[in-house]
Amino acid sequence: MHPILFHIPWIDFPVRLYGVMMAVGFIVALTWIRFQAKRDGLSSDKMTDLAFLMMFVGVAGARIASVVIEGNGSWKNPLVYFKVWEGGMVFYGGFIASLLVAIYYCHKKGFSFWKVTDLFMPGVAIGLGIGRIGCLFAGCCHGKVCPTDAWYGITYPTGVGSQAFPLGVPLYPTPLMEFISLVFIFLFLAWYSQKKKFDGQILSLYLIIYAIVRSIIELFRGDVERKFVPGTSISTSQMISIVLFIVGLSIYLKYRKQGRSS
Repeated sequence: MHPILFHIPWIDFPVRLYGVMMAVGFIVALTWIRFQAKRDGLSSDKMTDLAFLMMFVGVAGARIASVVIEGNGSWKNPLVYFKVWEGGMVFYGGFIASLLVAIYYCHKKGFSFWKVTDLFMPGVAIGLGIGRIGCLFAGCCHGKVCPTDAWYGITYPTGVGSQAFPLGVPLYPTPLMEFISLVFIFLFLAWYSQKKKFDGQILSLYLIIYAIVRSIIELFRGDVERKFVPGTSISTSQMISIVLFIVGLSIYLKYRKQGRSS
């Protein structure tokens, strides 16, 4: 796995696959959002504005969460926050920041937060999934060492600038595992969007399903930068997954009950 796609001639600037796949993921997500906005009777242009706003805030939130959790000396070198092309993004940091922006935007523009987030969630799933292919090439979010004869193992070579560790031995393909999972989540949510019973249902289903998937995949993660809840073997992402699972389940049960009552 090579993290660099090519170098721009004359200035010798590396174009990294991590950034390329993030851009592709956003474009695919935006395509879904604009398509679904028309079906839901919402302004495609307003939803596009929100998508760009959530992207910028989400990238900032994901990057800040990464450098804070990994504790890589960012306080002494603040420029590390801006080096998003090097990888190192905590999805949950970006996701929570994006939801906060969505709450503000929907309040200011008079949109239903639940209806808008239902529209966005399938796009978030497929966009994140494509972004995980960037993680696969960069070597971040890599898995633990797996059996040497495992057909599914991925070996990162030395000398290419990969963030994976250790190099030269097969690792569990955790970014690929998450990509496949998120494709199925996208397909399910896209299908169920036409059958939902109440606003907020797609958001709640995403929170519940992704929290479960992420918690399981965390068991196979091997990146040493991750932090754990003190005194436990629970990673920070698993802890956040537990919280978001509870939030998602609460939303689902509350609004399902209200929907039945109405």
